[in-house]
Amino acid sequence: MWFAVPRSFHFVLKNKTLNLSILARSSDFRQFVNMTSHLVFVYGTLKRGQPNHEKMTNPDNGQATFIGEARTVEKWPLVVASKFNIPFMLDKPGLGHHVTGEVFKVDENMLDVLDELERHPVFYRRRLTNIQLTHTKDAISTADDMKAGEQEMCQSGEGTILECMCYFIPNFRDELLEITFDEAYDGYRNPRHAYIPREKRTMTKEEQRLHVRTYVQKQ
Repeated sequence: MWFAVPRSFHFVLKNKTLNLSILARSSDFRQFVNMTSHLVFVYGTLKRGQPNHEKMTNPDNGQATFIGEARTVEKWPLVVASKFNIPFMLDKPGLGHHVTGEVFKVDENMLDVLDELERHPVFYRRRLTNIQLTHTKDAISTADDMKAGEQEMCQSGEGTILECMCYFIPNFRDELLEITFDEAYDGYRNPRHAYIPREKRTMTKEEQRLHVRTYVQKQ
């Protein structure tokens, strides 16, 4: 296994079919992507092209580097619920699907912004979980000094399993387990997921929080 680090972030793996059985041998790669930062797996409105992704791209919030598309190693129940169609991944491993999303490398400032957005640890709770990279070509294509023909060779860690931060709902109402479990969230293209952004909600900020908390959390 080898990787190259040019001025713009990218990495190259000789073995593109890493899996759990060889996870220990990918330690160099995992150390690289964890250097002085945090890996975060996002599965909802923070993904590229989704309603809250601007949080990830705003330089005032810190730095976030797209690593690749990914999915959870374990199955989790992902539900879209409340009046605002918010995605929630319930902390109930073994149910649902291998949830798809994206991995980002973020700095401390960005992690603080995400914690505030998700109200960690009062509402969502951030913790580590195993995530498998499934597609990293988009991350590779942003590098400005790739050699000719290198794109085809750079499957860049697809199949690699990483420990990533992820936001779960730990204390949820049992009724949420009766909602349809989703494998992927799309707040724009899936009518059932149609997200209501904060600026279009008629409730005050406190009323919104009370509604979501009452709908989701055990009392």
